[in-house]
Amino acid sequence: AMAPAFLALAEAIWGEAQEELGAGLDRGALDGFVDDYMTTYAVRHAQESFGQLRRVVLDAEAAGDDIAAALSQRFDEWVERRPGKIAARETVRLGNAVTRLGYEQGGVTYLRWVATSGESCPYCIELDGKVVGIKGSFANEGDTFHPAGADGPLTVSSRINHPPLHDGCSCQIVPA
Repeated sequence: AMAPAFLALAEAIWGEAQEELGAGLDRGALDGFVDDYMTTYAVRHAQESFGQLRRVVLDAEAAGDDIAAALSQRFDEWVERRPGKIAARETVRLGNAVTRLGYEQGGVTYLRWVATSGESCPYCIELDGKVVGIKGSFANEGDTFHPAGADGPLTVSSRINHPPLHDGCSCQIVPA
């Protein structure tokens, strides 16, 4: 169900990258990337869903609550809020992933993290302006950010090659 939306976004960003770089980019690379992205997204989505449902069941059991009612409430929350959350997160994630691929194809060798929101969070502000090689990462699994003004530390759960760093992140990458 997500494939048409992901492909449309990827094609639009690919076109922008070609225009920005003034270079023709390999469409086959984009198609293969989107296929791989869809597989990774499906696994990530299923794991996230399973984890949430598992937590609901464990919490309901611990509290002595009706498990079916607790699950029903979570499903109602998903219907109401999940599409917007997925759209916001995946627009940033896929957009930056395709941008990175386009930059790599176009010969860009360094990337800069840019906090684009006027009200960026302290975590994003800490990364703002950081430059890495095109194959490098902005953060690695286990890295912890605890900038001034943050509610608490943020520990990275996987390698971050491009935004988002966290849910709600709207940062971007640009050539450096």
